[in-house]
Amino acid sequence: MSEIGVVVIGRNEGARLVRCLKSVSGATPALVYVDSASSDESIKNATDHGADVVSLDATKPMTAARARNAGFRRLLETFPNVDRVQFVDGDCEVLSDWIKDASSELDNRPGVAVVCGRLWERNPEQSKYNRLLDMDWNAPPGETDACGGIAMFRVSAFGQSQGFNESLIAGEEPEFCVRLRANGWKVFRLPIGMVLHDAEMTRFGQWWRRAIRTGHAYAEVTSLHGKNGLRNWTKQVRSNWFWAVGIPLLVGAFLPINAWISLALLIAYPLLGFRVFRGRIKRGDSSADARLYAIFNVISKFPMAIGQAKYYTSRIFGHTRTLIEYKNAASTVRVGYLTDQYPHVSKSFIRKEIEEVESKGIPVFRVSIRRPLLELLDDSDRKETARTKLLLETGLIGLGSAFAWTAVTRPVKCLLGAGLAFRLGARSGNRLRALSYLAQACLLRRWLAREGVSHLHTQIGTNTADVAMLCRKLGGPPFSFTVHGPAEFDRADALSIHDKIKSAAFVVAVSSFCRSQLFRHCTLADWSKIHVVRCAVDATFLDSATVPKTVALRMICIGRLAQQKGQLVLIEAVAGLRKAGVNFELVLVGDGPLRPQIEAAIAKCGVSSQVRITGWQNRDAVRNELVAATVLVMPSFAEGLPVELMEAMALGRPVVATYVAGIPELVQDGVNGWLVPAGDPAALTHVLTQALATGHDKLSEMGLAGISTLRTFHNASTEASKLVSLFSASAGRQSSVGGAS
Repeated sequence: MSEIGVVVIGRNEGARLVRCLKSVSGATPALVYVDSASSDESIKNATDHGADVVSLDATKPMTAARARNAGFRRLLETFPNVDRVQFVDGDCEVLSDWIKDASSELDNRPGVAVVCGRLWERNPEQSKYNRLLDMDWNAPPGETDACGGIAMFRVSAFGQSQGFNESLIAGEEPEFCVRLRANGWKVFRLPIGMVLHDAEMTRFGQWWRRAIRTGHAYAEVTSLHGKNGLRNWTKQVRSNWFWAVGIPLLVGAFLPINAWISLALLIAYPLLGFRVFRGRIKRGDSSADARLYAIFNVISKFPMAIGQAKYYTSRIFGHTRTLIEYKNAASTVRVGYLTDQYPHVSKSFIRKEIEEVESKGIPVFRVSIRRPLLELLDDSDRKETARTKLLLETGLIGLGSAFAWTAVTRPVKCLLGAGLAFRLGARSGNRLRALSYLAQACLLRRWLAREGVSHLHTQIGTNTADVAMLCRKLGGPPFSFTVHGPAEFDRADALSIHDKIKSAAFVVAVSSFCRSQLFRHCTLADWSKIHVVRCAVDATFLDSATVPKTVALRMICIGRLAQQKGQLVLIEAVAGLRKAGVNFELVLVGDGPLRPQIEAAIAKCGVSSQVRITGWQNRDAVRNELVAATVLVMPSFAEGLPVELMEAMALGRPVVATYVAGIPELVQDGVNGWLVPAGDPAALTHVLTQALATGHDKLSEMGLAGISTLRTFHNASTEASKLVSLFSASAGRQSSVGGAS
């Protein structure tokens, strides 16, 4: 007696997967579920229904072929006696008698490798696109050249033909059937129902993307097998080129010569539609269904030609081909993070934020405009490098081809994007740079579409927000950006902050002060878009606080050596400490353009023996310097809300900081630190003297108060949950309005 196994594949199918698993779990104990990086509860649902779960490595390209092959291998490892395997997608419900009937047919037809049956669309009345799919599923029974991936396969035939081709992003089932038939096997379609399919295709953009995927499959499979493969597919490829490229070129060529000839050529499209209409009527369709099918058959020539072009351009330029998805994923949110330089030694808070967002089940696609200029010191940052795509690394050819492709395939959106880029360039005074941002946005939009990103977030409101806004104008996903300040406030008009807030799905401010400044640069109607999400400190700091030691009167200042950070004022202030006979040590952690001037000031003030500059340090080294310090000093003239303050407070170190921007929201004078006027060396000397003279018990009390403040207002998990809610709401709004095709 035959033993049957079932392999279910899926990604974020939600309730659809539960229906699928229920429909097969009673048919056989040999059940495997292969998950393609779902962010919902798919894995839990599969486990609850007794499935053996295989989770695919998300760092490798996700394809249905790869998932089915992985499921097949696991099935044979766990159930080596299985000789039939039913593949089914997670959006399908297998009909009750199908598995038994399909196995019987394989028993009765020893030369048949695979049997398939009729797919029924679950809700054909839901939309015309579902109806079109249901009509496509209704193929004639009998021996056929190919079947889809939902079918029952003979294990011996599957193994002999080496499974599905994992390099294909679509069309892997027909391509496999070509190899099956080359090995002497047959493919048979039965005149009985097999599954209920739940496409949930309700938008034109979904149908269009599915047609693009179909065209890609036509081109890729015919290029692999040519005349020895699927003759009908070769014919279809030529047909798509003729109707989507050939006729329009002829119309354009004749238009200046004789408009009547161009008009006559255009009549070919309704004639094609009429021919398709008659063919569907002969197959038994109603007039309404035949008319619907004919109209969309004609329209489909264009997206299928685009899909074919995508395949050939990817092949020529060596681009990695990724899934072309069209479905509404159940509760799926995939976020893109765009940064200027990532990873970066001074932006570890971005990495921490991404890690926390991913821990909440939201996959993050990382993109940086350029490679970091400074050497990466942390292993965590080095690992992030491999996961981050770089826009400018593609060079002029990559950016130019992305722009050209956008201009050809999205001419209206490209014109709108160019207009926006021109306005951004006029305000900033650099139109050439704005055009560069447009090219970057063209490439970014393609990357985001390939990765299925539903929302784009960027960490600053300057150049990356320009690229994000242009990407949205070109048809990319909704975007948001985080504002730290002060650059966005200093040059709000030149940076088009008003327009960015208006275009964004939402805006994140790192403090209430930051939000108040954004209120100044947007309309009252957009105030509700601006949310406070505070930066959080790394757990390696917060979870291992130690009591300050006062034996060594050591101060530490962490940050880029630049004018706005105020280190020159700090050197003048500690010179006052030296004159007053105060014993101290100051460590400056960081580097930057002002280092020569700071070194000169140290020598001039005679504090070379007390002041040390370490340069940039990795996370562990920074932590060690903080542990060895009594207080952290932040003498900045302008800030957002420095992460360095939070790291010091997390380790129980009181801080001395200027009361600028959002710092007073974190530092409470006399409670967990001291506040001092910016740019006043005398006042800073006075406060530093007071801090260094504070006793051990008081420093410990202030340190514990700082830890309490952080745990309450800067908890990494809590703040990440706020972001996840905003991302999910944005993706939900996008889904409800149909999104950008």
